[in-house]
Amino acid sequence: MNLNSLLTSAMANISGEDAFCYMLKANEQEIKSGQSVIHTEIGELAFKIPPAIEAGIHSALQNNSTGYAHSQGLPVLRQAISSYLLKRLRVTVDPNDVIITAGAKPGITAALTAFLKAGRQVAFPNPGYPIYHAMTSYFGGSSIPLPLRNEKDFQERTKRFFNSSSTGDILIINSPHNLTGTMLSWNALKEIAELAIQKQVIVIADESYLDIVYGRQTSESMLCFPELREQLIIIQGASKMFAFTGGRIGWCVAPQSIVPRLTTFLGNIYSCCPPFIQLGVARALEELQKNNSPTSNWFTDLIQELKQRRDSLCEQLGTIPKISYQKPDGAFYLWVNITQTGLTSEQFTNQFLQEYNISVLPGNSFGSEGEGYIRICYGKLPEADITVLCIRLRDFISQL
Repeated sequence: MNLNSLLTSAMANISGEDAFCYMLKANEQEIKSGQSVIHTEIGELAFKIPPAIEAGIHSALQNNSTGYAHSQGLPVLRQAISSYLLKRLRVTVDPNDVIITAGAKPGITAALTAFLKAGRQVAFPNPGYPIYHAMTSYFGGSSIPLPLRNEKDFQERTKRFFNSSSTGDILIINSPHNLTGTMLSWNALKEIAELAIQKQVIVIADESYLDIVYGRQTSESMLCFPELREQLIIIQGASKMFAFTGGRIGWCVAPQSIVPRLTTFLGNIYSCCPPFIQLGVARALEELQKNNSPTSNWFTDLIQELKQRRDSLCEQLGTIPKISYQKPDGAFYLWVNITQTGLTSEQFTNQFLQEYNISVLPGNSFGSEGEGYIRICYGKLPEADITVLCIRLRDFISQL
């Protein structure tokens, strides 16, 4: 029996996240070349996690907290998230509205699963996080990519989507943006909230990078619009905030009326998130809210270091011909325009890896509007690697 021939069309055509494929390519290149590769393809931070997470996990393991937990998540972590959101955003979130998820992706998937049916529209940024399109397509929805060239253009295209939308259609927003580091202003978010209410559109707000911002005191959250809360699902997590991508702890905030259904769906997939890891994240979130605590100081140092890396990378790239970029306000990526090199995004990425042992990510991995761009994650790059990357990039482009 050929099982592949029996796959559903949805499974046979499912798309994924290219970052992991390019990470594998980079690892293979290291073996092939016998030299180390500078990795900028995967979106994570090479920082030691806050001591509070280590201490919390250690204490939990000492207390044998290695069994099952409820699928919605431990009450202590859901309360810590509620307290954090109150202090951070000055909004009240009932801990019963919080669901602990294994990273951000399950929350996004659960939200789309809950409401998608054949023909229902899902609008999302293009370029954007690949799961938006992948899960929309898998569950039979109609993808409406919204080109993300600048805030004004995005707002205009979002308005057009609302004009053609029906009750139950879905809008996904991502601010700070995963790729470009741009942030939607308060006025832009307010307008989206008002239009969503008027048109009865469900909003999924991916706020995975909410606290990774530079130059502004804070970024804005859709949670700040209480009138939207009954049709809003918020996606956040510890992966980026605490440099803890391998810990796989995220959370979503949803209307209490649908929390049991989302929880049941997630419980059918992975039962629960490991309780000892939940306890570690809970301790870090509790500490983060205290001034001059080890975790709040750790986070301040993290942002300062990321800002220095961003500034250094931008300064050095600014002297290289045939490329351009916009300095990001948040997240930890540089979205680089390489159209003047004459190469496609994939050609550029593959040649740069093979010839110079630098792994970047092609922009078209994130949608059609990403063609002609590459993404560089500086979250894993110490100053020395930034300099090496820029030297090799200059040499690579000069040889084209």
